[in-house]
Amino acid sequence: MESNLFVGCLKLAEVILPNSLSKIGYGAFSNCQALEILEIPESVSTIEESVFVGCERLKTVKLPNGIKEIKDSTFSNCPNLLLVHLPASVNTIGKNAFKDCLNLSRVFIPSSVANIGDYAFYNCVNLATVVLPGSTIIGEHTFNKSGKIVFFTDAPSKPENWPSNWNLHNRPVKWDMSDIIEDEEFIYRNDSSSQIEIIGLSTLNLGEKIVIPGSYQEKTVKLIYDYAFYYNPQIKEIEIQDGVVSIGHYAFSNCKTLEKVLIADSVEYIGQFCFNECKNLTSIMLSERIEIIEKGTFFGCEKLSEVNIPISVQIIERDAFRLCITLTTLDIPNSVPTIDDEAFIFCYALENLTLSSNLVNIGTSVFKECTSLKSVTIPASLSYIGKYSFQDCISLTNVTILSGVKEIGQEAFSGCTNLSQVNLPETITKIEGWAFFSCEKLETIFIPLSVTTMEANVFRNCFELEIYVEAETIPYTWVYNWNPSNCPFYLNHKP
Repeated sequence: MESNLFVGCLKLAEVILPNSLSKIGYGAFSNCQALEILEIPESVSTIEESVFVGCERLKTVKLPNGIKEIKDSTFSNCPNLLLVHLPASVNTIGKNAFKDCLNLSRVFIPSSVANIGDYAFYNCVNLATVVLPGSTIIGEHTFNKSGKIVFFTDAPSKPENWPSNWNLHNRPVKWDMSDIIEDEEFIYRNDSSSQIEIIGLSTLNLGEKIVIPGSYQEKTVKLIYDYAFYYNPQIKEIEIQDGVVSIGHYAFSNCKTLEKVLIADSVEYIGQFCFNECKNLTSIMLSERIEIIEKGTFFGCEKLSEVNIPISVQIIERDAFRLCITLTTLDIPNSVPTIDDEAFIFCYALENLTLSSNLVNIGTSVFKECTSLKSVTIPASLSYIGKYSFQDCISLTNVTILSGVKEIGQEAFSGCTNLSQVNLPETITKIEGWAFFSCEKLETIFIPLSVTTMEANVFRNCFELEIYVEAETIPYTWVYNWNPSNCPFYLNHKP
């Protein structure tokens, strides 16, 4: 095929190439802005420079097995190119070869590639997974401005012939990852004689529904590796089959199109930020073997309206459900003694909440700005209501605190502007500063004799409040400005 044969054919959408074709000349399809998919026949052994430069709609390309060199600027400025499969015959990737391929999501570079030219993957801003042999020589700024990459390499550490700026943005690198293989479905790593790990999705796989097997080639798939499907732009549904035990950190993070996840009962661990920013995730079923919901697991899952927390769970860690803004109902099982800081902060739609009857520790700002929450019962097992726990829950009207609770933390209920009813049991000994600040509709409260410590500004801006105190006099251990808004109070009041 001659050089520049179809250059600038703006409406050319489909091309059928003959099986007799051996060479595609310089710039042959450059600026063919309507061209989306092109199958290059196996007979082609040479593709010259800049062949597809500026093909704005080109999405996928499968290169023939005999191709040895991807020359300079071959796919430069193909902003919609999602996938390109590099055959094992390739030994060179030229300068600017994939520069400005803004939607390229993953690259598996075969061990046959000896050299990658300068700026080859420069400004591939959505490139998330790169398998990179340690034997390959990398040019200057090869992956710079490709900001989401996780590298998997068999090198034990940075090879001497890699330039100092090869990973200028300090992206995660998984070193010493030998025995990585790719088939039509996944990228795998042989971990041992009987186990296999999944590194990511194959560069041949454009499926929207992904079934992750529990075995591969008669070996057990035990692990979905850290970052395995990170920033994947195509997946809508995932089924993880029986046999898989562990899902790594960030494994499905920022999969913006992911809607549904089915997790087999064999799964015992889900890593930190595993489903972080999966903004279209609506449904997930968790395994009954999971004991910890790790830090940030569902952070920013904006369409997750319900979630089952199995009775195996013992800890819900920090930011686990932060900004799950459509989560409406939450039933925390009695197996859970600990909820860490900000676990459910900014869950604006959360209306129905049942806390574990065995809850012992509740961190800072756990339910802060859950603005639809209407009532809550604090279990007797919880001795301390953490700082800012229910701050700015503006729909909260009723709080029931069971006997056993001893302390109310700083600003625990501040800004609960519709709170009208709260009881303080006889086990309460301390109320920290600003605990009920700006609870504007709180009308009455009874303070039992057990309260020996009252800090500053507890009832500031509670303008409708009348306070009934069981003590005959204000205890000397209460600070002088515990009631700065001068709410009327009555001493020697019996319950």
